[in-house]
Amino acid sequence: MDPTQELVRELFDYAPLIGHLIWRRRRGEGVATKRWNSCHAGRRAGGVDSRGYRKVRVFGRFYWEHRVIYLWMTGAWPAAEVHHRDGDRGNNAWWNIRPATRAENLANRRGWGRSGVRGVQLAGGKYYAVGWRGGRRYYLGKFGAIEDATAAYDRFAREHHGEFYRAPK
Repeated sequence: MDPTQELVRELFDYAPLIGHLIWRRRRGEGVATKRWNSCHAGRRAGGVDSRGYRKVRVFGRFYWEHRVIYLWMTGAWPAAEVHHRDGDRGNNAWWNIRPATRAENLANRRGWGRSGVRGVQLAGGKYYAVGWRGGRRYYLGKFGAIEDATAAYDRFAREHHGEFYRAPK
């Protein structure tokens, strides 16, 4: 059973401007509690996994930190996924996370294929602009220059991804 907001608030403090979960002091007496408090209380909870997401462990089970923060702030687990507005998976500041569907969350994934540019594929010396929306693939054109293909995908993404659109770096 997943933790409740009450339990999460009992275990952690949250700094919304910087996005850190901080272990709170545990109540109780005994050597184990004192040892735990001296080692963990007041320190940032969790760690970073191989994909750049932060995880925390609650009673032996790992949870994505951004999902725990969403619960901490709203009182409910996110219905689907949590999107990081700036693309930094480790930045869990409250302004940077929001609920999203799977499609919305994938709208800004990194480059595809050999071109290294999101929405642009390289085949036979030509650049193909391709967009995805609602599980359907849209062919946006064939171009001789990567800049033209990137511009075509950019127009498509602005129109179809709305507030989840993020310009490529």
